[in-house]
Amino acid sequence: MSLEPATWNEGFVEDVVEQSPDDERKNRIIDRRVDSERLITFVKVKTERSERGRQFVLFLFFISFYIGAIIMQSNPYNTQSMIQGFKDHFVEATYRDVYTFELKKFEDTVTLDDLWMWIQQIFAERIYVENYYNGDPLNGTAANTLLMHNRITKGFRMTQRRVLNGSNVFCIEREEFELFAPNCYGRTFVDSRLGDVDEAPFYSPDGKIRYDYEEIDAGFGTWYDIDVGYFQVFGFNREVALERLKSLRTNAWINEGTAWLRLDFVTFNANTGLFAHVKFVFDLKNTGEIESHFQAETLSAEAYGSTKDIARAALELMATCLWFYFLVKMVINAIQAARRTGKVMAHFNSFDTVAELLQALVFLVIFVLWMIIVNYPVRDEFVITQDEISDESGNQPNFASLAYHYHNYYIFNACNIHLALMRILSYMRINPNISQLTETFANSRKNIAQFGIVLLLLILCFQLMAHLMFGSSLKEFASFDDGFVATVQIMLGAGSYYDLSQADKVAAPLFYYPFVFIMILIVFNMTIAIIMDGYDIAQEERRNAQESQMQDLNNKNVFVQFGSGLMRILAPIKGCVPKRLRMKKMESGEEYDRYKVLDKRQTLSLLEPLSLKTRYHDFTDFHEAVNRAAGKEDEDHERISREDLIFIIDRYQAWENLDAYDAEREEEKRMKAVLETTASLEKLHGKVATMLRNQQQMNIKVDMIMRSLVVTERERC
Repeated sequence: MSLEPATWNEGFVEDVVEQSPDDERKNRIIDRRVDSERLITFVKVKTERSERGRQFVLFLFFISFYIGAIIMQSNPYNTQSMIQGFKDHFVEATYRDVYTFELKKFEDTVTLDDLWMWIQQIFAERIYVENYYNGDPLNGTAANTLLMHNRITKGFRMTQRRVLNGSNVFCIEREEFELFAPNCYGRTFVDSRLGDVDEAPFYSPDGKIRYDYEEIDAGFGTWYDIDVGYFQVFGFNREVALERLKSLRTNAWINEGTAWLRLDFVTFNANTGLFAHVKFVFDLKNTGEIESHFQAETLSAEAYGSTKDIARAALELMATCLWFYFLVKMVINAIQAARRTGKVMAHFNSFDTVAELLQALVFLVIFVLWMIIVNYPVRDEFVITQDEISDESGNQPNFASLAYHYHNYYIFNACNIHLALMRILSYMRINPNISQLTETFANSRKNIAQFGIVLLLLILCFQLMAHLMFGSSLKEFASFDDGFVATVQIMLGAGSYYDLSQADKVAAPLFYYPFVFIMILIVFNMTIAIIMDGYDIAQEERRNAQESQMQDLNNKNVFVQFGSGLMRILAPIKGCVPKRLRMKKMESGEEYDRYKVLDKRQTLSLLEPLSLKTRYHDFTDFHEAVNRAAGKEDEDHERISREDLIFIIDRYQAWENLDAYDAEREEEKRMKAVLETTASLEKLHGKVATMLRNQQQMNIKVDMIMRSLVVTERERC
């Protein structure tokens, strides 16, 4: 094994020894004791972070290509600009009410009179543009062009859908009420396509004109391709259209049986390559309320028809290739984990791997949807002439189903970006200095999840209170879903007490003040406290890491770390990397070529087989242990040279700390002195015990002598 240790100086040890006045430290440096625990831990952590960092950089490239492609696909600037133009042209325009002389707009539609006045005075007048602003007539390809650039493809349509009479479950069956109010209309849902839908013909008041229910099928086999209702189609002749609108109003084409009304048209803008389907929808509820909605959607005329589309295709290809790389890598890791543990889902045992799996599945759905969109035949079905664009049946272009696929496609993309954000936060763990948010979430997620149940129950309780108190007066509390959102908004400070008070002066304080006290002063602040507890734990862990033996690694600058990772990615083209970028400086100040030494994975594979019972080792013993663990003790095999191993230890700063060494020696001396003192005390204790035993024996002998003397004296007497 040859590492080309350019930074190792053969005279380094001798130079340091000559400068050291302490003999013990001289021996310490010559022996070169190795902190094996620090070395192995340091290399493991750096290898893990290096791999994570490499994946992070590749993931950033993937996200960059992916987001760039999505933005170019959605074309948001041109889409928003076109839709805003139509909105300003039709929705924001004002007309004067012929009865009240008020100025009204599209959103002010309250009665059928308002609806017809807007259609006749605003919509019909503004959709037909026959002259340029200076009075010159618009002829040829300039005809039927709105806002100078958006040409109408085939007139406009009016469509209504109707509701059955007598189908409402709330209808009262008493004859008296039927005499007073004989009509009882039901309800419809989903643009009046579901529910109590009436498909029977209906007639004008004089019975002379019949209006039939129709189905227009674009022929692509989906529910959205079939447009249903009672249609009125208008061409490009302004006078004819105005006369027909007048006739429809006279014949009460819109009446109490109308549940849903739509006016729509399609335009094409050659500057942006976009079709626009513009819709003005009115929901005529059986309560008497009329809700007006402006809707518009765009469709690219060609999936790949311009130079910009080709650039977008390149981004799509690169993003797909990187996704496929991540997918293959995930599958390989999952198979390996399953083989090691015998469990199929063993690899997906953490938030990171579960997020990775979810994103892979979501991207698969996105890929399938995009293939459907690209190969959808609706664009090929357009019949294009100088005067109009229609489908093969001569009807207005219908790309509702394709727009539906686009809608789902962008929803999945939004979810995918959310998962990407979660993964980016996870990748932030490569450096403690930028992982505080991630660690805070990790430390507090269990408490937040548990507390979230309590929070949800409280919100639902107050939402139900508001629904009962204000549902009949305030629209935001009239339904369950709107009420939930309104309750959360009040908790976040967006609600107004005065709005509640105007609805019900008695109920307002009964709801508002308990809500503020419980939800804002207590619950909201408890949520913040839980997050702050997680943040405090993350900060404490960071401080401990900075004071540990890995402090050099934990204090590393994220930009330096990012630069090192980028250099590793450039390893396959290292010959093109300038020398000043190839060189890396060690703690000692000396430099080495990062591409001519063992990388972290190779170093880890060298050290992982080691089985060491103690932390510190003499360099010679450590060198032999490394060679034995690597199976290279045989002289026939190439051994790891002392210089190569010294370079590895220098590179990862794994020499024993002198201060730690001195502290250990002092501790050894202290323990030796304690042992010696203990031994001396034990000896002294033994001598004292011996003396006590001798003294006891002496006392016994003296006592015996005294007894014999007493006996002798008695006999003499």
